[in-house]
Amino acid sequence: MASLPSFAPFPGASWRPHLSPQDWDSLAKAWIALSRVYTSLDDAAFAKAVQRDESLSVFVATFVDEIAAAPILAHVFAEHTAAVETSLMALKRVLITQLELGIKGDLKLVEAKLAALNPLLHASPDACVFFLAGSDFFDSLVTCFQVMNPPLRQAITTTLYLCLARLAEAEPPKWSMISDQLFGLQAAAESHKSGPLNANDSLVADLVTNTPILRYLLRRVEGGTGAAANLTARITALQTYKTGVIVRPRRMSQITQVQDLFPDLGAGFVSKCLDEDRSGAPSKAAILSALAAFDSDDDERDDTYDAADVGGTVDAADQEADGVAERNEEALFRAYQSDPKVFGREAETRRSAARGRLREETGMPDEAIEGWALMLARNPGRMKRLEAKFAFKGQQERLERTAWRATPAAMPLDDMCL
Repeated sequence: MASLPSFAPFPGASWRPHLSPQDWDSLAKAWIALSRVYTSLDDAAFAKAVQRDESLSVFVATFVDEIAAAPILAHVFAEHTAAVETSLMALKRVLITQLELGIKGDLKLVEAKLAALNPLLHASPDACVFFLAGSDFFDSLVTCFQVMNPPLRQAITTTLYLCLARLAEAEPPKWSMISDQLFGLQAAAESHKSGPLNANDSLVADLVTNTPILRYLLRRVEGGTGAAANLTARITALQTYKTGVIVRPRRMSQITQVQDLFPDLGAGFVSKCLDEDRSGAPSKAAILSALAAFDSDDDERDDTYDAADVGGTVDAADQEADGVAERNEEALFRAYQSDPKVFGREAETRRSAARGRLREETGMPDEAIEGWALMLARNPGRMKRLEAKFAFKGQQERLERTAWRATPAAMPLDDMCL
């Protein structure tokens, strides 16, 4: 491909008064023609052209620097509404679908899309209005925040913060929409509090604790006009969900590492396991000392004929533990056969009476019960083994003898006397 002419830098404000209308017209035509040629290239040819000629980068930098203060995005939304909304609707649908899938969705894709979307939300209140229209996008953010993924959680909180903050900066401010979103935040917080998860580990708690959104909105309401009277009350009501402590990044990282190995375990269950008292566990120094003393070249002592172990040794504690595990597995299998929906991961299922009885009978938390059912569904061979193991319940019908036996009436008197 022949080399293209170089771009002339966009003139600064001090130079523009010295240019005649004819010069401006010639420059504009040249910039437009070159821009069309560059944009018509394929990706590979465009990359080579940019590397070969740095004038394009210089032009873009000077052009953006001069027009940064102009409300270009507002004009784009106003004059090309259909095209912009069509493009953003495709992104919105992808985000809603992946966010609602939670841990089963493509979390890296969601994080990347939100990170790319946040600068647009920061620059354009119209984009914020578009994404918060309806409740689907907001509800999907609340749902996906339950996944213990620190980078993704930060992206979700940033997205919601930018949307609410920019709604207050629109002209005129979208007080009605802000009021609806604040009401949705309060409803989501109450629903989360009544569920099985930690009340302080929610999107609402993270938003009001780790961002200045409430303070910012309150200042905008007090300094503006036309705000609804109940808006201040709703902002104040959300103050009660502040946790006072920012979530520990180290704990979140630990939970994420465990969930990478065991994706079916919930964040609450993993957090409780990490909080478990390990005072009786061997120290790291003791473990390293034992490993250092171990010599892999030594032959293992043959204890086959030890008098104390002749005939084998039975550990009563192990037998009791095995018995408890077998009873729990039988109870879980019976419940799964009667109604597999008892093992669902929905909040309603966890609060149901059937799930409560199952927890009480087995002593297992919800995450362990749901994980058992998930592993059973993934292993058809185990399902067959459990069916064969627990199919017999002891209901053996009594079978009468079919062989002929002489009755007392039919026997001779002499035989009866004998």
